[in-house]
Amino acid sequence: MVVVLVAVAGAYACNKTDALDLMRKASIEQNVGLYNAAVATLTKAIESGTLGKDDLAIAYANRGTAYRDKKQYDRAIEDYTKAVELNPGDAIGYTGRGYAHIRKKQYSRAIEDYNKAIEVNPKNIISYYNKACAYSLMNDPQESCRWLGITVEKGYSDWNTIKNDSDFKNIRNAACYKKLMAGE
Repeated sequence: MVVVLVAVAGAYACNKTDALDLMRKASIEQNVGLYNAAVATLTKAIESGTLGKDDLAIAYANRGTAYRDKKQYDRAIEDYTKAVELNPGDAIGYTGRGYAHIRKKQYSRAIEDYNKAIEVNPKNIISYYNKACAYSLMNDPQESCRWLGITVEKGYSDWNTIKNDSDFKNIRNAACYKKLMAGE
């Protein structure tokens, strides 16, 4: 589908269908690593004023992810915050914001976001895993192992990722980590 935008005094006039098309376009841009383009495209969709509350929340969360991928964590946090304000029942904004907080070494804030994501969607395995990462980065091997164990109980089975994730370097020598990796 071709997206046509009409420029009006520096702004873009588009209807809801056009804005949703922009969101799909941004998803493709993001998937191929064109993060600047994705941010610009999502900004157009957000500024169109035609998106409903849920779609607007998705657009902010997706733009937050593009900023995160650009390592612009403050901007990512702003957009994820707007996403959860618009749709507090969607775990994606909390999970994304938690990740940005981890990268800013704001581990307690990250854990708060992961707790909220888990409350909203207990099947969100990524939040359990990232919570384990946050505790490891805080040098708390017991809590990290506890949450990593819960992650595995919930169905996470990518042992190679666990083994190679640099976030777990602080707990690799802990007995609980060794037991977990041995399948005990």
